[in-house]
Amino acid sequence: GMGDFEGIKQATKVCHDIQPAQLLMAAINGLGMALGVDMIVGIGDKNQISQGAKFYFSYERFFENYGELIPATNFYRIPLPYAEKPLDLIDANHRKRSQNKRFFKNEIKDQAAFSIKQYVDLH
Repeated sequence: GMGDFEGIKQATKVCHDIQPAQLLMAAINGLGMALGVDMIVGIGDKNQISQGAKFYFSYERFFENYGELIPATNFYRIPLPYAEKPLDLIDANHRKRSQNKRFFKNEIKDQAAFSIKQYVDLH
């Protein structure tokens, strides 16, 4: 997200206001589903290879949404499929929007899984 902010804004709007990183997680969910992976590890800020003065993305805040910090590490355990906040805990005014976003992310997950399954035989 450090480059073309205008392009990112346009892409996000087309994708139901879902941030690119969340779309990536939806695709990873589908990849895990296709490969039979039920756990991934998220790497916190301190362990990122790419670090610089203009680093705007917090991996900690992002991965906290999907999993839990592994004690005494800077890594996050993320189950696949990852849990989302229950709809009844979302404000009623935002529930329909959240449902639409989830539907879109589920389509991405399913398409990613379908695309990978065509090339991988786990039997």
